[in-house]
Amino acid sequence: MTPSATTTYTLTVLGPNDQKLTRTVTVNVAGTTPITGGTAVSATAKKAAPRTADGKPDLSGVWSGGGGRGANAAAAPEAPVLKPGAEKFKVVRVADDAGQYADCMPLAGPQGVAAPYHSEFVQSAHALAILNGFPGTFRIIPTDGGPHPVDPDPTWMGDSIGHWEGDTLVVDSVGYNDKTEISGYRHTEALHIVERFRRPDYDTLQYDATMEDPNVFVKPWTVSRVFQLRTDMTKADEFVCENNRDYNQLFEKK
Repeated sequence: MTPSATTTYTLTVLGPNDQKLTRTVTVNVAGTTPITGGTAVSATAKKAAPRTADGKPDLSGVWSGGGGRGANAAAAPEAPVLKPGAEKFKVVRVADDAGQYADCMPLAGPQGVAAPYHSEFVQSAHALAILNGFPGTFRIIPTDGGPHPVDPDPTWMGDSIGHWEGDTLVVDSVGYNDKTEISGYRHTEALHIVERFRRPDYDTLQYDATMEDPNVFVKPWTVSRVFQLRTDMTKADEFVCENNRDYNQLFEKK
């Protein structure tokens, strides 16, 4: 920075769980009057999100794995409430369980963007493609609205239809199989997910997903994430997930 007058700069960093760290530094330029008030230059200024030709926010980019809370940051994280008799849908892992990512199978809804790998978003006039770095899956989401198939075949990632509500892309998904888990809970084929994507500035993507399954949960519940733009990447890297490993040897007692 080479200001022409004495200037105080403020830098704020947003970390995990919405923790903020702020520091200031003053650059003194001898013989000048310090810049104050609204004329000061602030390092916290946000670059505006890009927009498409029709004025919609462009969600395209390579985004880091999600953390923190999304657009509903003021609200506390919501815990799902199981219906009586649905306790079996809560995942309880034993000591030698290698975890939900070990089998390299597709991930549903917010679990697909929660893995600690990047995802690439490619937006066109009528669709959004989400390319998940892990486990190498993709979704093509029409963004002009429209109905779901009357009786969709159950799939790992469901049937998704999107539409815009102002600057928010709302994605409605049904038609899931019952082979995935989300935030430590399994579900039935009645799972219904509504996702909301919003890009408030150039570097940030806010994400909220509301899940409901009348066979498992008392009421809908929401998961939120915040993604940061990977300015050092222009495309998703290849990721090959090998699922033919015997993980039991990792837990053998010496």
